[in-house]
Amino acid sequence: MSVTQPKTDNFHPDFLRIQKLFVKKFGETMGLEKFFQFVSSNRLDVEKPYRPEIQFKESFQWIAPLIQSYKQDKNAKYYKITALNAAVSMNNQDWSDTKDMDRATVSMNYRPVNLNHNHATWFNYPATRVDYSQMDEFSVELTLRVDNKEKRLQQMLDHDLAIPEKEWINHPSIEARGLPGGGYSFTGLALLQKGYALPGDPTTEIVPLFNESVKNSLVDSMKLTCSISGETILCKAPTIENLMEALREKDETIKQLRHQSSRIVKATRSMKRIFLKEGKVRINKQGQIVPWSEEETKD
Repeated sequence: MSVTQPKTDNFHPDFLRIQKLFVKKFGETMGLEKFFQFVSSNRLDVEKPYRPEIQFKESFQWIAPLIQSYKQDKNAKYYKITALNAAVSMNNQDWSDTKDMDRATVSMNYRPVNLNHNHATWFNYPATRVDYSQMDEFSVELTLRVDNKEKRLQQMLDHDLAIPEKEWINHPSIEARGLPGGGYSFTGLALLQKGYALPGDPTTEIVPLFNESVKNSLVDSMKLTCSISGETILCKAPTIENLMEALREKDETIKQLRHQSSRIVKATRSMKRIFLKEGKVRINKQGQIVPWSEEETKD
């Protein structure tokens, strides 16, 4: 098996040295193969120095001082956005000058938000806005505040199953304009719907800032609420709407629990008599939970 000699123009000197060590020890073919395995298995970036504080640095570390205030804001949801990367976009826009990008990033603070670059669709500003922005290595990172009054927008960002999938938002797109002396400044953020627009930078992404578990809401949604009427116990059974409301909290949780929800849907259908009469059930003399009806209250 032969391994093609890779182009090393962009290799950091540290990785050129590491590659030579592998080749020296195992020979060219086996050495290159083992070198690539080493890089891949450790998820290393050959263009960066071989130092753990650089190789394993996590993105969005700069938002740490903001977390507490964001958690205390009960009137909005927050999202973290990788809005732009230093490269030539699919629209042939050249964003590769990291110095220009770094200078422009501060202009993205407290900016308005629209849908699909349609300037007739600006969301209520500043309630819904890009809150803060910062350049982290080769990317422009943002925090997005979406006011709770913009429920539909939150559903689009959360990939809510209650709305058409073509309305879901997968990518952001930064809006900018050139400056007279050179460079550019950012003017706003467009949120791109899946069925309407394509991103110039397909490596951008939007994720919820807080990935709270829906375990408690899911459990609560499946509880029976019962009351005693004479010798009869009347219970209000959960509906499938209760379950779906719990599942809609976060897109990631929906993906994890989809197979569970389908099983519950099937179980719900098999129990359709229980959902009659507004979901009331009762316990008969044998201690069994049975559908409630006027005729059956005699036993």
